[in-house]
Amino acid sequence: MIIEFKKIFKFVIVKYNLDKYLLAALCLWLPAILSATHNRAGEITYKQIGPFSIEMTITTYTKASSVAADRDSLDVYWGDGSNEWVKRNNAITRFEPNDIKVNFYTALHTYPGAATFTISFIDPNRIGGILNVNYPNSIDIPFFLSTTFTLLDQQFQGYNNSAVLLQPPIDIGCVNKLFYS
Repeated sequence: MIIEFKKIFKFVIVKYNLDKYLLAALCLWLPAILSATHNRAGEITYKQIGPFSIEMTITTYTKASSVAADRDSLDVYWGDGSNEWVKRNNAITRFEPNDIKVNFYTALHTYPGAATFTISFIDPNRIGGILNVNYPNSIDIPFFLSTTFTLLDQQFQGYNNSAVLLQPPIDIGCVNKLFYS
């Protein structure tokens, strides 16, 4: 791959008569433009729909303009040793102000029996520039979501459902301005 880049750069230098320093600056600047960062926030919710079955939804809040890192499906780990690629529901995906895209990934899963399980997923593309996450290299910390729940006996305890957040987990703060939530 390095050899191909060298061929391309040599062609560009010869064809467009570019200075090597300008080309080097361009090469250093290009990865910053192409960096595929996008995850801002997310949550996992679930509803127990049967004795051993749940309906799970992962909601992610992503940077809408980062199309290179857009995910049409996520690899979900169910907590029982299995995983599954869950497709995004494009019919309810929506765009919000401040370059935010809200994605919904919903799937049904049946467990082998009553127990406590942890559903999770991981994505290497966290948004860059987060001050309290390995600043200035937050982009190097993968985005991870998980939730732990127990399948309940519906005869004695009813079904188990996750809490539902009434506000999205997205905050917009401005430098040198008071932030109220």
